[in-house]
Amino acid sequence: MKRILPLVLSFTLFCSVPSFASPESNAVSRSVEKTFQKKPESVKKMPMMNLWEVIVNKKIFYVDSSVRYVFAGHILDTKKNRDLTQERLAELSKIPWETLPLQDAIKVVYGKGERRLAVITDTRCTYCRLLEQSIRQVENVTVYNFLHPTPMSRALSRKIFCAENPPKAFQDYMLEGKEPTGEARKCDASALDRNLALGRRLGVAGTPVIIFSDGTTQAGSLTPGDLQARLTPKHGE
Repeated sequence: MKRILPLVLSFTLFCSVPSFASPESNAVSRSVEKTFQKKPESVKKMPMMNLWEVIVNKKIFYVDSSVRYVFAGHILDTKKNRDLTQERLAELSKIPWETLPLQDAIKVVYGKGERRLAVITDTRCTYCRLLEQSIRQVENVTVYNFLHPTPMSRALSRKIFCAENPPKAFQDYMLEGKEPTGEARKCDASALDRNLALGRRLGVAGTPVIIFSDGTTQAGSLTPGDLQARLTPKHGE
């Protein structure tokens, strides 16, 4: 069993919702806890093959009712052309916008700023700077930038956060590579530590991470076209 645990626990989620609704699901939960020495966050009956979806340590996998057999992988519905596992991953990884501590972010408004994004970003991250270029091209968006520094970028992040005009300092560096000159003014930069804690809570493994206003997330940068498509409401929404 120890040899398969790394494979079984290979699907990372940002969050999960406890789900134990019946005696059978409680029995599966107890068997999972006994097998993996960890209480699952969620156990949910799947509509096929007597499989149960299980989440342990924010990872998703499937078991039979006896938990003798464990399946790590994606379940595809070929008739409906759906990846059921990916849909579930997307659902579980949503981050409610109202839970974000926006006061700890650097707010940058492009154009009218009618649409909203939050970005967990790092000043020394090449892909974060590419994303900023994409955001500038799509315009009409307000972006809340949560600086998530590494030891190598801590000093620069503090300079930007403590600048006289943090949004301008952020744009100057991310878009044009212009670092703030002189010493950073004295300010309360504890938000940088809170942003690192936020990243740990959300399971951030790298930057950038984009959080859309509907709670969906995107790890990594996006082209201007892809970003525009994600920001544009679908017909009927």
